[in-house]
Amino acid sequence: MRAHIHAVGLGAAALVVTLVVVFFGTTNILNSIVSILLGIGSLGYSSFWMFAGIKAPGLGSTGQAKESLALLAQGSSFMCYAGLLLALFIFIQTMFVSLRTSK
Repeated sequence: MRAHIHAVGLGAAALVVTLVVVFFGTTNILNSIVSILLGIGSLGYSSFWMFAGIKAPGLGSTGQAKESLALLAQGSSFMCYAGLLLALFIFIQTMFVSLRTSK
């Protein structure tokens, strides 16, 4: 159940942030980097919850299952954060730096 919730929430957020970055008119390289970071991070984090749910009965508890997959969760959440920070940087650059140069 948690894998579905995380997949839907993170997937929708990744799509929205990617579309917002595309509408800002940045370079294709930055668009691709944001899309890849958010897409792989979202897929990885929701996969972490799915794999933890699959491993939990064999390990005896959900805590042990989550600990055994901690590297997947940390790596994918780092990618989500990096994509969001890059999108925030693009937003700030587009909104505030462009306003100063247009005056």
